[in-house]
Amino acid sequence: MDDIEGPNFTIDDAGGRAKVEQYIHISKFRTGDTVYLHFSGTAAPEGPYIIASVPSAGKYTLCLPDGQTVRNGEAVEEQYLQGTQCCAA
Repeated sequence: MDDIEGPNFTIDDAGGRAKVEQYIHISKFRTGDTVYLHFSGTAAPEGPYIIASVPSAGKYTLCLPDGQTVRNGEAVEEQYLQGTQCCAA
């Protein structure tokens, strides 16, 4: 299932009529994917971790391979995650 953010409302300058534009955000990762966590300014990425859930578009909860939650189950933004292909030794 793809995550969809709410619609955006805009007003057409020419006709002055309101219209709805839907913005679709497809999550980069899926439940079960293996990722590394990397924050700006840190030397090396943490992980590998597994995507435990996708609570909202672009946010993920992580776990260890044994199922133990990471970061107390706090959702992590997509910008801080990297797929395993980036960090494989």
